[in-house]
Amino acid sequence: MVKYYGYLVSDSWLHQRALDVGYPPAKTPEDFDDIISLASIDVMAATGVISYARFRRVKTPKGKYFWCIALACDDPITVGERLSTRPPLEAKYKALKEALGKDGPPHWLSNAGTLWHISAYDYFLSIILMVKYFGYLIAQGWLHQKALDLGYPPAQTPEDSRDILSTVPMNVMAAAGVLSYARLRAIKTPKGKYFWCIALACDDPITVGERMSTRPPPEANYKALKEAMGKDGPAHWYRAI
Repeated sequence: MVKYYGYLVSDSWLHQRALDVGYPPAKTPEDFDDIISLASIDVMAATGVISYARFRRVKTPKGKYFWCIALACDDPITVGERLSTRPPLEAKYKALKEALGKDGPPHWLSNAGTLWHISAYDYFLSIILMVKYFGYLIAQGWLHQKALDLGYPPAQTPEDSRDILSTVPMNVMAAAGVLSYARLRAIKTPKGKYFWCIALACDDPITVGERMSTRPPPEANYKALKEAMGKDGPAHWYRAI
């Protein structure tokens, strides 16, 4: 059984964190899943641990389940975590400790599952409804260079690449001020090529539970994102896959 060294995080704390950064209150199970994912990425980015920390489901010795911001793992090779087996010095996670309101050090806790940042529910309905998203395509070269800039080691396995995909765009979205309403989605271009996209609007948000505007935001609202991604023009509409 894999164990993680980290801090427990309650659903209520994550929900409040989401509200604090401007995310609307959850009204559906899909909204709540988004809040859990986005709030965890936000606090890890804000406290400087996102390049090596992971968000994982754990089980306490008393049999209770919680989310955990993991800073180390006792078996990183087997589970593809790319986490150190040694707990980091407290100075490295002091900002996280303070943000979470913790008094003591992290603890070792048993793994109880993994967070999927992309909702299977949203993905399934997007296929059926042919939803469109307004946003910027993510080039693989840019994504991996951004990961290096943030302190990630070079990706060597498929698991490494998945970790980069699930965390680096969220970090960029948080830094650019669009995290409260943008989403990471898979799209298909008119030429039939597939990409990931940082989506800023959706043409059918009610049906797929996106909680996104159907109207593209003014360019001034996403100027920082545009600059961070090195884009020259406005965002575009793309078909979901």
